[in-house]
Amino acid sequence: KVSVPMAELLSSPLGGTDFQPQAEANGQPRRKRPAPPKVPVAVIREAMERVLQADPPTGESLNAIATKLGCNQTTLQRRCSDLAEQVKKNYLACRTARMAARVREVEAQVRTLMLELHQAGIYPSQAKLREKLWGRIDMREPSALAAWKKVLSELYPATA
Repeated sequence: KVSVPMAELLSSPLGGTDFQPQAEANGQPRRKRPAPPKVPVAVIREAMERVLQADPPTGESLNAIATKLGCNQTTLQRRCSDLAEQVKKNYLACRTARMAARVREVEAQVRTLMLELHQAGIYPSQAKLREKLWGRIDMREPSALAAWKKVLSELYPATA
């Protein structure tokens, strides 16, 4: 806090005695945020090992584990760096597998709908697919667009 009136702030130089640090009642400077709770290392190790040993793998992130324990992600990394690296690798592997499964699902749905439209005598345009896929898949997704182009080249080889 400044102990000088506001009008004098503009016209006079301030010295070190004009400032006083803000402090709590105990005389300590106030922290901007509370310190994270002290979580025992055994509890951290158990939570991380449980995630790593789950069958099938849950792919839980380090941040999710930290949130459940009520601490920060950096706390987990500092106290159990070896397990933290394994959790990160596990999360990345599960996420990659989920993304690959999503791509396969999108390609299969686009292919099925395009073949249905073609057999009904309707040109399988993106607009027609958007109508059928409404809310499930966006045709701007790279995997959906690539599948559409691939099936289109199979159905109409002269235009590709």
